[in-house]
Amino acid sequence: MRSLVTLSLLVCTLALAQAPTPRLVEDWRHAYRGEDATGPHVIALWQFEPGAELKDASGKGHDLTLRGARSSAEGRFGGGLESFRGWPDKDESHCAVAANDRALSPTGAFTIELWLCPKPELEGCATAFLLDKMYGDKTDYQLVLTGTEKNPLKRLRANLGFGDAVVSFTSDPARYEPGVWRHVAFTYDGDGTAHFYRDGVCLGGRTEPGRSAICPGKLPLSLGDRGGSLYRGFPGVLDQVRLCNGVMTFGPVAMAC
Repeated sequence: MRSLVTLSLLVCTLALAQAPTPRLVEDWRHAYRGEDATGPHVIALWQFEPGAELKDASGKGHDLTLRGARSSAEGRFGGGLESFRGWPDKDESHCAVAANDRALSPTGAFTIELWLCPKPELEGCATAFLLDKMYGDKTDYQLVLTGTEKNPLKRLRANLGFGDAVVSFTSDPARYEPGVWRHVAFTYDGDGTAHFYRDGVCLGGRTEPGRSAICPGKLPLSLGDRGGSLYRGFPGVLDQVRLCNGVMTFGPVAMAC
């Protein structure tokens, strides 16, 4: 009997030793590949790679149409999406648009993340839209960089539409220097709690009691600008824009050599 117990313990020990170590955080410092790009939890992923600049890399079919924004060869991992300030310089759309689809309106917990590289004009912007599927409705979501024109510190703001009201969640302030790539992420647990991250570090969050899933809307998803006038685009380049079902986990990770 003792030999059988010893053999069982040995088998379990070997199995544990051979089992892959679970990843505790998203490997956000690299361009997403494999299951991180096409897995069932990925709603959409736009990587703007040369030859497939407007394709949804998740394979879910949420391809983009340019509406004032333009493809750029100077993304974080190759190509990117370049947008512009818009109002008050020029009240015209500067975005790329994905057609409305029910899948773009998460039914519970979800995560929005992207890389951004501002132009110098950002420091003169009070509001710059990164994503917008809400416009003037009380549905879906927006992700915005906001601040004052004279203060170099900006805050991420996520506006979530619940049908009866729009609830805003705001990050701690941070500097977004011109020409510097930053990874930003917003998570919502589908039960009132939201968090922000920048380069793998938590940038604040809070809980709004009594809230659950967002209300699905009927508008397209705009990347790089607001969905309608007054247009307030993000003056800079975006890359690796990913929407996922569920709360993804972010933290410091090492960049491979």
